[in-house]
Formats: sequence, C-alpha cells, structure tokens
Amino acid sequence: MPVAVLNKLLVQARAGSEELVPNSEHELSIVFTASDDSIGLLDEVTVPPLNDSFRPFIASSLEAAAENIGEAEYFAALDHQSTIDDSAILVHRQNGGSLETARVTFDSVQILLVSLFIGTLGFQEIKDIADSEGGIYGRSA
Repeated sequence: MPVAVLNKLLVQARAGSEELVPNSEHELSIVFTASDDSIGLLDEVTVPPLNDSFRPFIASSLEAAAENIGEAEYFAALDHQSTIDDSAILVHRQNGGSLETARVTFDSVQILLVSLFIGTLGFQEIKDIADSEGGIYGRSA
C-alpha cells in the first residue's frame, strides 16, 4: 500500500471527523511491519505525514488482518480499490470470529469507528446506508 494513500486516509479521516466534531484529534493507528518483520500496533495514534520508510502491515486477507490486530471488534482495512476511489473496508469482527464488512469513504472512517466504539451507530445501519448510496457509505449514488 503506497504511503501516499495511507497519508490521504489519515488526513481525510480526521477532516471528516472535524466536519461533525470540531477540533477532532487523529484517532487512527496503522498496523505496521517492524524491521524484524514482526507486526506492530502502537498504543498511540498514527499522525501524518508518514515517511517513505513506513512499512504498513500487508495481510493476505481480512481474516489474516483480524488475527494480527489484537482484540479489536472493529477496524478498517485498505485494498487495491482504496488506491483508486479513496474508500476503505470497515470490518466488524463478530462473536465466533466471522467478519462482516462495509465499504466506506476515507472521510467517514474515523467518525464511524468512534461511533461504533461508543455505540451511537450499528454496523447493520452502516451497511444499509452504504447499499442505499451505491455500495460505499459516504458517497451518494
């Protein structure tokens, strides 16, 4: 995943949060690959700009990503489509380990993850809105 796309995600996600909640801080942390090829997740947020030496964790599948990010119930992942249309895959790890997904715009990633965490929005609601907007939450059909 190009660092420029990661920076774009971080900037647009915070900007989307700012529209709804002025003075929003960065809230996202990007999983990275350390120099020894281990997977790392900082206890602090990832603040752009990332430099070209940043190595994001690249998973072979959403299931592999879920296995490597700890106990998070919700997370966002980027894929090839993300490099084309500035969208991410929002993932809900359900009881039993199955994954439910919805595609969302970069500018909605942070506010949706925060909303899910505090319980002001349900994942099915996000999926329904995405379906009504042509398949991507935050982008009208």
